[in-house]
Amino acid sequence: MTTIVEGRPLPEANELTQPFWDGCREHRLLVPGCDRCGNRFFVPQPICPACWSAEWHWAQSPGVGTIYTFTVVYRPAHPDLRVPYVVIAVDLDDGWTMMSNLVDYPPEDVRIGQRVEVTFRAVGGTTLPFFNPLPDKEPAP
Repeated sequence: MTTIVEGRPLPEANELTQPFWDGCREHRLLVPGCDRCGNRFFVPQPICPACWSAEWHWAQSPGVGTIYTFTVVYRPAHPDLRVPYVVIAVDLDDGWTMMSNLVDYPPEDVRIGQRVEVTFRAVGGTTLPFFNPLPDKEPAP
């Protein structure tokens, strides 16, 4: 059963994912990195999905990337979820993709290709990773 606190579902950590959630609590975005092929992958898995090696480690990510795709949710899957909220898939600059929410930004202004960075928030006793847009750079003269 999913626990929802402050309008958000909380994760249920397990032995495989606990280091990720510990990193979030420390405001560090961690990602599995394969020792054999160098692939970074998310969600954590017992083996690398690229080469099937069981030898991988947790690496820190800068947490900066580009919105690959998004959707704005107006009809929640659970009545306790607050709407609207923006679900994004982010291509991180260090070579992996993560789904999360874009926060503190008008849903109507979200666009594919928008640059974002990770931010962390305490929710119901855990810390969750979200993303905020990076300021647009001014055009070159």
